[in-house]
Amino acid sequence: INIISLMALIIVIGIIVDDAIIVAENIIQYRERGLSPLDAASQGIADVYKPVITTILTTFLAFSPLFFMPGIMGKFVYVIPVVITIALSFSLLEVSLALPAHIKGSLSAISSPTSEQQPNFQRRIIQPLRQWYQRSLGRALAHRYKVCVVFLIAMISTFALAFAFMEFELFPGSAADQFYIQVELPPTTSLS
Repeated sequence: INIISLMALIIVIGIIVDDAIIVAENIIQYRERGLSPLDAASQGIADVYKPVITTILTTFLAFSPLFFMPGIMGKFVYVIPVVITIALSFSLLEVSLALPAHIKGSLSAISSPTSEQQPNFQRRIIQPLRQWYQRSLGRALAHRYKVCVVFLIAMISTFALAFAFMEFELFPGSAADQFYIQVELPPTTSLS
């Protein structure tokens, strides 16, 4: 364990937590719909298993070029994709096996809420936001090709602006302008 491996672990912790939240939320939704705890746990993980695997694979693919970085920096940076791969692999096992089993035990206390049981905050703020989001998502999916084209144009424009106006060099190859040498010699050594 060193600074680089801890940095890689900090990077991947957010992804691990997000996957667990997605699975847990989906399981709880099925329980609130009236499924038994076992059925809610199995159906909840079955629904989101493919998206969770996809996020893990895309994260691995995003960091995999660091395996092939040449030079001395490549030897230092090599640890980052190794730590991320190991952490994501264990996270996938935990989120697909252990988490549903742990949640299943506490699902018996959750029942399907009626509209009178929902907190006032949820009825006044969360429900309208959820309905607005569902309408917006429905419109975006109805015009999915237009939305994809707009986002593709935005992405290409962003890359074009970045290449035109931003200078970026990940690891500069130029040598240092100054360097200091500290040497200890016996007291009788001459200056030359």
